[in-house]
This record gives sequence, C-alpha cells and structure tokens, in this order.
Amino acid sequence: MSQHPRHAARLSAILPIVVLALGVVAMGSASVELVFPPFTDAQLSANFVDTWEAHTLGNFVLLLLFFVGFVASGIAAWFATASNRLFFGLAAAAFLLAAALDVVAMHTLTARTESLTGQSLSWL
Repeated sequence: MSQHPRHAARLSAILPIVVLALGVVAMGSASVELVFPPFTDAQLSANFVDTWEAHTLGNFVLLLLFFVGFVASGIAAWFATASNRLFFGLAAAAFLLAAALDVVAMHTLTARTESLTGQSLSWL
C-alpha cells in the first residue's frame, strides 16, 4: 500500500508531458501533409474517389481525435495542479493547432483536386 502514492506522484508528473508530446506529434503529422501532399496530380486526376474521398474520411476521423485531445487536455488543465496546468494548456493549444493545420491541408488538397478534375467538391 505504501507504493501507491509514489506511483500516483510519478503518473501525475509524466502524464502532462505525454499528453503534450501527443499534441506535438499531432501537430507535426498535420503539418507534414502541407509540405508533402499525400497524392500526386496524376493520382488525383486518375481516380479522385479512391484518393480524395478516402482521404477526406480519414481527415474527419483525425479531426475528431484532435477535438477529443483538445477537450481532454482542457479539462485536465482545469483540474490540474499549477505545475501541470501549463503542460495541459500547451497540449490543448497543440491539438487545436493540429486541427487547424489539418483543415488547411484538406482545403489545399480539395482545391488541387478541383483544379485537376474540374469538379466542384465540398468536404465540409
């Protein structure tokens, strides 16, 4: 029984850093798509159903995960100690920025697909 408080203290010290790291990784994965588009022009113009539409569904799942991370980090920051509040707040900001980068990347991909196929697409 004497080790439980030690484990709880260790978890409360590590958890905010892990959540912040997840937020930074989410931000990095969303920004990579802006720099390195997921599909070539030839792939998009050949078959946008298997490229753009499938990618759009995946982005909705990512946006949902980013939203969950944002809300969970915000709630954790609200109830955290003063020393952990900064980490959870930064994690919430990272998840929010990851969602914004993902939306920009999806908008860029949609504009590319529209210009290549001549079709009017809407992902929102």
